[in-house]
Amino acid sequence: MRRLSITNKHYNLLGYNEKGLINALVYNVHRGPAFNTFEDWFDGRDRLVIQKLFDCDTRKTKVDWFKYGNKSKLKSYSEILIAIEETKEFKGRPIEEDLDFKENNRGIPIIQDDTITPLGTFKRMNSQGIITLHIDNLQIFFWTIIFELNCKRKYEFTKEKLEVLAKFCVNKTLFHEFFHYFTDVQSHITEKYFYNFHDEEALAVAFSRLLIGYEAKNNHPYISDFFELAYNYKKAGYKDWINYKSEEQFFLKLKDYICLNPDLIRKGVHFTPILEGLIYSIIEDPNVDIKII
Repeated sequence: MRRLSITNKHYNLLGYNEKGLINALVYNVHRGPAFNTFEDWFDGRDRLVIQKLFDCDTRKTKVDWFKYGNKSKLKSYSEILIAIEETKEFKGRPIEEDLDFKENNRGIPIIQDDTITPLGTFKRMNSQGIITLHIDNLQIFFWTIIFELNCKRKYEFTKEKLEVLAKFCVNKTLFHEFFHYFTDVQSHITEKYFYNFHDEEALAVAFSRLLIGYEAKNNHPYISDFFELAYNYKKAGYKDWINYKSEEQFFLKLKDYICLNPDLIRKGVHFTPILEGLIYSIIEDPNVDIKII
């Protein structure tokens, strides 16, 4: 695999404002004059002053997010990653109202990803697929990881370093949703594809982590440690990404999940370049809209 090519075409096609999202996460500048920014969280040398924001001894935040205009129900990044109690009827799956049984009998949900506190979601194609990035949840996910790293690893974060990590945080989510878009396209190509929540989410996380790895080659320890926390999933399905963390493991699982014709393999055709070409051809020219809410 290789680095995903996100070009001006993507930005224009998707209406995707990467710099605006980074500034929203790091500085809270997107909410207008009614709410304070995070500028006073930094000293005169652009270094984060953790003592204002987080008690390292009690592991409790001092930030009242609501006063900054953030209405997320999250208190910590770990709430995104931990297992949520699952009902007997829909263990590891979205609720019935989100399942598109009318259009197909393959259990493919209309909206994919956690519907309670998502970082992002993907809505299946009608005329277009829709990727939604949830800025309030992303902001708390991002900052509480920063607080944790500052306390545990004693990193000194500057504005520059935080902007780098914010970009990775956004792309981590975006790449995850792009994988759901890819399988949505596959569901229209072949009727042999059947949706499986656990496999879908495990592969989406693995795909995101592989692409982020190419974005962050030759990275610094603070970046690796950020990823370690950001991908430390405990939820059913999501946590299984570790089984597909290498390219070989990922493509072996993907070929089975999207039902690539086994005759190709029996006849000695190398399937990895085929799958790789499929993925990049679809997500580098996507028929999706991105919404930021």
